[in-house]
Amino acid sequence: MSCRNYRKTPLFRWTVLAALLAAFSLVQYRLTMPALSREHLAWLLSESGRPVEAAPLLRDEVMRDPFQPELLYGLACCLYRSGEARKSFDYFCRAIANSKNREPLLSNAFFSLGGACMDMKEYKGAVSAYSYALEFGGPDAEALYYRGVALDEGGELDRAVADMSASLELLAEPEAPHTWATRESERIVRHHLGVLFIRLGRPGEAVPLLAEAMAPDGNLPYVLYALAYARMELGAWGPALELFGRAAALSPADPDIHGDALGGRAFVLLRLGRDAEAARVCDEALQWGESPSLYYNRACANGALGRYDQAVADCGRALALDPDHAEAGHNRRCYAAMRAAGGHGGEGTPLAAGASGPLPPLAPAMPD
Repeated sequence: MSCRNYRKTPLFRWTVLAALLAAFSLVQYRLTMPALSREHLAWLLSESGRPVEAAPLLRDEVMRDPFQPELLYGLACCLYRSGEARKSFDYFCRAIANSKNREPLLSNAFFSLGGACMDMKEYKGAVSAYSYALEFGGPDAEALYYRGVALDEGGELDRAVADMSASLELLAEPEAPHTWATRESERIVRHHLGVLFIRLGRPGEAVPLLAEAMAPDGNLPYVLYALAYARMELGAWGPALELFGRAAALSPADPDIHGDALGGRAFVLLRLGRDAEAARVCDEALQWGESPSLYYNRACANGALGRYDQAVADCGRALALDPDHAEAGHNRRCYAAMRAAGGHGGEGTPLAAGASGPLPPLAPAMPD
């Protein structure tokens, strides 16, 4: 997410460039340039990825003219791009207060204020800022998407779905009146919307969105993982297993996606009764990071294979990471009883369901 710049015309950029070329001939140009040229220089520095250098120039100008909304907005953007979201928040608010409803400055300032709120994890403030950006600037796919993100972070999933669906509709318009209408933007919205549907327990609606987000190359690990998860939720074990495998193979340098995809693959293998493979995949996944579900699922695999010592130990590891993991506590008691009845470790057969003794272990856990 970045600040929107209201100066996007080629004519403006060429004019600024010509002015700068002339100014560079002066030995002390930074000290002697008039305010407008210094503002132009700051804008170019910020746009070229040097906001830290641009901020002092604009701060000097703001001290000379503390009510000029363009200067306030420009300084806010530089601070935001420098990672100083809280400082930028104040200047965005000052730019808005002094804008006198001037467009597109006002809607852009509210949009950028939403980004600062997001960075500060002030999600209600972000929702309000994006709402004002939409009120003053009109329908906008990017503002709708980011308001949806803020709503998602705030736990309002149904409202997030509505905003992201509206964003996707705008992006699909043949003459979309915004620069954000790109293939990558559509992919981002479809993926996030698909994940929201999974979290809402509506995986059937997620599948077509994620399948389209994956086209045309089909080699995006984070989309493959989400699609695999949706297939898994629908009980389509074969496709889910294949998709988790592809996601893991395509993300060897990404510990989060790679480890999660391996964890999903292990869960599906357990559901298919391929316990030895599931245990091996859990071993591999745990090299990328620990989680209660991975230890719990490895315990389920080892328990099914009669390896009760390992199963009890893994349930203990799951409980160490999550003391409230009720299934791990239940299964640890079950596996301990099975070990006592059938011997220590080895490949013994667990007690049959319904026989006298402890309840059978609970089902494996869904991957994180």
